[in-house]
Amino acid sequence: MAIQYNGHKEALQNAYMQGRLSLYLGAGVSKASGLPSWEEFVQALYFTTLNDESYIYEMKPFPNYLFALAEWVLKQKNEPLDIIIRKIKQWYEGKDFIGMMSKTLYAGLDKENFGDSVDEELLNQLLSQNTTLNAVVTCCKRSVPGVSGVRSVITYNYDNLVEIGLKKYPGSEENFQIIYKKEHAIKPGRIPIYHVHGYIPYQDDNINYDDIIFSEDQYNRAFQDPFFWGNVVQVNQLTSSTGLMIGQSLSDRNTRRILDSIRNQPLPNNNYILMRRPQFKNIGNPSPELDEIRSKAEKYLDKFPRGRMKMPDREPAQIQNILNRIYEYEQMEFEKGFETLGLNLITYDDFGEIATVLEEISHPGG
Repeated sequence: MAIQYNGHKEALQNAYMQGRLSLYLGAGVSKASGLPSWEEFVQALYFTTLNDESYIYEMKPFPNYLFALAEWVLKQKNEPLDIIIRKIKQWYEGKDFIGMMSKTLYAGLDKENFGDSVDEELLNQLLSQNTTLNAVVTCCKRSVPGVSGVRSVITYNYDNLVEIGLKKYPGSEENFQIIYKKEHAIKPGRIPIYHVHGYIPYQDDNINYDDIIFSEDQYNRAFQDPFFWGNVVQVNQLTSSTGLMIGQSLSDRNTRRILDSIRNQPLPNNNYILMRRPQFKNIGNPSPELDEIRSKAEKYLDKFPRGRMKMPDREPAQIQNILNRIYEYEQMEFEKGFETLGLNLITYDDFGEIATVLEEISHPGG
């Protein structure tokens, strides 16, 4: 295991010490707490809808099987997520959709047993099982508004796990302010936590459907508007502070659009992303992978005049040699993709090393 800072460690430490570090949090920060990815969330909502609408209610499926079957069936259908979202939205029009979203979002946290209250047991479970979240919370609680530490937190997640985690440190949460719609004004002496895609807290907080971005039409309306508050916040923070993206896949096209627009403007751009290095697999002999490659090669044999099958005794080693060259090229090209978005890359091998990076940035020297 090894963390590669690529020469960026000191810049991040200085930004933290000077109170100029902004954190950009993706689904990877919440994943270890049992919260779903975006795709898993939509799939689970779809099957929860079927259950709620009595299509399969009488069968009383266990929730873990319900979620597993949702993933399996929808994979077979290969239906676009945006189409599924449209159906979900239509089914729940006029109903407690936010309530259903909350129940689905926090199902992995056993919300039905814990209830809406956040007690010490839930806090300890939350921070002990998720080292990345714990490290983010620690970075935040060490911060002094306007002086040192985190300048802002921009989260693309609906959940409020960071805010819940801060409850473990009395007084720390008072330094932060939750912002999830344009009507919220930043109070002096507070560090903002911006929920730019919306906010569905663990506790019931009377959230309205219009306060979140869920469906394709909402997404398009919000992100085609350059003055949408979430866009303005991202551009402002990305160009006026040092940014560190954590748990991000960069699959969101609006995030990429904003990064592209900043990179092509005469604006400061000092942002970093934490990414796991590509994990490449060797081919065993014998192995299912080798059998699969051989089978595909046989199928393509008639399509290429120069094609032929390798000698059985040489085939495994020759295939592995080709893969090694491909892996070598992929490793070299890995960083370039982030460079095109104006992001400096910090890599790690194991997800547990994210916490080490955040600790070394926020508490240099131990």
